[in-house]
Amino acid sequence: MQQRLAALPLAQDAPLLLVGGFLTVLLAAATAAMGPALPLGGLLALLVFVLVVVAFVAVPHIAVAALIPLFAVLPLVKTFWLPSAGPIKEVVALAALAAVALLTIERHRGKARAPVDTFLAACIIGLFALYIANIGGGFSGGAYGLAWAHGVRLMAEPLLLLLIGLSVEQPRLVFQWATASLVGTAFVVAVYGILQQVIGPSGLVALGYTWDVQIQVIGDRLRSFGTLDDPFLYAGFLSFGLAAVLFWMRRGPWAIVAGSVIAVGIACGLVRTSALIVVALLGIWLVTQRRTAPAIFVLSATVIASLVLFFTTASGTESRTVQAGNTYLTLNGRTDAWRVALGGPIDWPFGLGVGKVGTAAERATFELSRTAEQARASKVEAVDSGYFATIADVGVLGLALLLTLLGRLFMLARAYADLGLASGRVAMGLLIVLILDALTRASFQGFPTAFIAMLMVGVALASGAVERAELEEHGRLRPLG
Repeated sequence: MQQRLAALPLAQDAPLLLVGGFLTVLLAAATAAMGPALPLGGLLALLVFVLVVVAFVAVPHIAVAALIPLFAVLPLVKTFWLPSAGPIKEVVALAALAAVALLTIERHRGKARAPVDTFLAACIIGLFALYIANIGGGFSGGAYGLAWAHGVRLMAEPLLLLLIGLSVEQPRLVFQWATASLVGTAFVVAVYGILQQVIGPSGLVALGYTWDVQIQVIGDRLRSFGTLDDPFLYAGFLSFGLAAVLFWMRRGPWAIVAGSVIAVGIACGLVRTSALIVVALLGIWLVTQRRTAPAIFVLSATVIASLVLFFTTASGTESRTVQAGNTYLTLNGRTDAWRVALGGPIDWPFGLGVGKVGTAAERATFELSRTAEQARASKVEAVDSGYFATIADVGVLGLALLLTLLGRLFMLARAYADLGLASGRVAMGLLIVLILDALTRASFQGFPTAFIAMLMVGVALASGAVERAELEEHGRLRPLG
């Protein structure tokens, strides 16, 4: 009897029917709240959602490759044409997740499910649980307000993109297309940043950019920002592109041209951390080339320089300020700002609470967009380090889970790189960029850097797993276990 019930189409399609029912109820509720006619923005969002789901199911390699330039130009679109375009990234991410969920259900039904690493899944679930529970913020009603919701969202979106990357169909093809897209997009963004140096600050103001928001200078030197919101995001994104050039492209004229232009673009951002990242990427490249002695020297210098950068910037100064109670602290006076943001030792295990400080707290101060004056006037407490920002949100326990997750990702990438797989090398490079960039910036929640990095790392590791399985199948490698 049970076998007959399981064979019924209704039983087989129960998960899909449940999802469809949920979406139907959601649409009905939205219609009841806003009237029989949905606003144009809602209809466009629904159309984008459907198109992305179809693309991820039918042509995942094109879908993932298209996401990278979309994420890279979205800040430019917000600046000049559509200030309310920010939620597009949420719609796209949710659509990609829905498509992967549908494909996972189909694989499960066909007994061909490609499992995600259980240790990774446990770390991700643990982080989700800590952010949702918000133990540091207490269990009062105020602890689960708008800032908390933004904090959960900003943490969840990059991790969901990591899961999407790990679960894509045809991962080898997706990896090739996505990496090519990353190199091409980084090249274009670098060229745009170099042109900004030619145009200069006054010319950029004439084009419609704003002082102290996009346009920043050191002395009389413009800090290029390309299509992104600031020089730090620009330098981080170009560093991803440089990692792809070093570890994926074959040596030749195209690689030399792409790498040179991207490197010049990074230099135009005038970001100190990017110099450290370039040196670290060189060290990883030496490791992949089996040049042990120089690799050890370069990587050791990178570790020492990272510590020096981390502690020297703690006593730096900068003109922009953040509010801490009734006093104001300079943003780069990180020792004092961290003391205020992290609280006392009693707060360290579970943090001050999700959204109390940092990006989520600032995001809760406006709806879809804000003016340049509002951006300048922001007095939200800031923590300029991804690691300290995590402690502020969910404490040392959350940081331990995050570091464990990053460590596991790096170990998997290193294992595939040791097999000579480009996917492993690229994943290692992307993780190195993200880990170092987070020393002086809240990179783990940054858009588009965290989004692109986690998506690409997931795709690269999925490709590496398939390539390893093929090596085992052909007897070129002993199976695991």
